[in-house]
Amino acid sequence: MAMSEYLREIRGLVGSRRLLLTAATAVIRDDGGNLLLGRSAESGLWGTIGGIIEPFESPAEAARREAMEEVCAEVDIGPLLGTFGGPGYEITYSNGHLVSYIIIAFSARLLSNPRPDGEELVELGWFAPSDLPVTEMGELNRLLLSELGFVPSERRKPVPLT
Repeated sequence: MAMSEYLREIRGLVGSRRLLLTAATAVIRDDGGNLLLGRSAESGLWGTIGGIIEPFESPAEAARREAMEEVCAEVDIGPLLGTFGGPGYEITYSNGHLVSYIIIAFSARLLSNPRPDGEELVELGWFAPSDLPVTEMGELNRLLLSELGFVPSERRKPVPLT
């Protein structure tokens, strides 16, 4: 996991304890409706393109920056798809750092040819929604794509109001 100076400073203060972080994701689709996913260099798992929002950065700017960093391509950030978080949006990284994410997801399309950055992502792939590699994804990405309607069999049920 590439770590920004901001996050490195926070981790220096709190160690591996749980952090609640806000992230932005660019849900990149082609004209045929296929999704662009990247394979993580750290975990080997497939996932969406995105990362944490830095101080003084808008969510859309973060999604655009993360796409440039991870897939080395310019993207057009489109409409907000939703904001997601709660149970299942938690990751324990290989270094022991625990993070609970709130994810702001945007529709996006490529403006140039993508390639994996080789640091965070080692492979890119286009997947039809019916052919997503759900068995090769972490829980967070399976849940996110489910809530976005791409993985209907794993869609969460609403929590009743009491």
